Amino acid sequence: MKLQYNIVSENNLSAYISELRLIEKDITYPLEDGLDSFFIDHGEDYSPFFTQQGFKTRFLIILDNDKVVGGVVGVWKRIIVKQKEYNALYASDLKLKKEYRNKGVVKNLLWYLFIRWPFKKDFKGWDFIYFCAMQRLGRGVDATFTGGHLGRLTKHQSLLNIYILKSQELKQLNFKKLCYEPKDEINLSPNLKNDIMWNEGKKNIVTTKEKSLLKLGHINPELFYLENIDRLNIAINTILEKKGAQLCFAVDNRNKFVINQLEKQGIDTQTKCKVFSFSPFLNPFNYSDIVSLSTGEI
Repeated sequence: MKLQYNIVSENNLSAYISELRLIEKDITYPLEDGLDSFFIDHGEDYSPFFTQQGFKTRFLIILDNDKVVGGVVGVWKRIIVKQKEYNALYASDLKLKKEYRNKGVVKNLLWYLFIRWPFKKDFKGWDFIYFCAMQRLGRGVDATFTGGHLGRLTKHQSLLNIYILKSQELKQLNFKKLCYEPKDEINLSPNLKNDIMWNEGKKNIVTTKEKSLLKLGHINPELFYLENIDRLNIAINTILEKKGAQLCFAVDNRNKFVINQLEKQGIDTQTKCKVFSFSPFLNPFNYSDIVSLSTGEI
């Protein structure tokens, strides 16, 4: 299968948007470990969800005889760990038409990029790559990393618990008990402009069973720091005031303090996401014990 690849910025994406949106409506992602699922719609402009996250964005379009059959997005963002700045490349939104899945397309794509990376200026400018993989029955896309798949070079860094809470649950929670003093934490969402991210129109999440749009208020993970309790309370009240809105946030599985406090208050989740990384250099994940990430960027 001989496919072509075209790498464009958001300014040259318009010719591919309609086909990319058709592909993503045919892809579902798990909720509650597969008990329900959702599909994504990135909207008419498609790119704002990605460009809001970093300082550079590139869209790799996979073509078969000039027909769009898939794509992946790269977002460059600056991350600070231990007072040192790194350029992270967030690989996201991998999608393929159904008939092209499980045929080695992703493996070949990774080799295409890997071989050209040292020689193409537009591929450079990063210290490490990371990506997120939603889990279904304990398995994600990483299960396909076999044989000569370059995905085997990546390292599993974190398992995130993803919580989606309705207003009734919010009213009963004591959020002050969830706040903690951060230590050795890597924040993969450092460029958030607001304490709540509403992605409606940029990344609509539609449930498969009910075909309903989830109105998710994704809160800045830094709001759980002790020093930010007042900002957290304001954010919670803002979400409560929006009709039909739900709170969404992620907690690293190793952050036992927050997870235990949630469980004590009757809050659990089976919605999981793994974070993987690759770095040919010194990986900043080595200096952190906990991964912090806004669900509004997954």
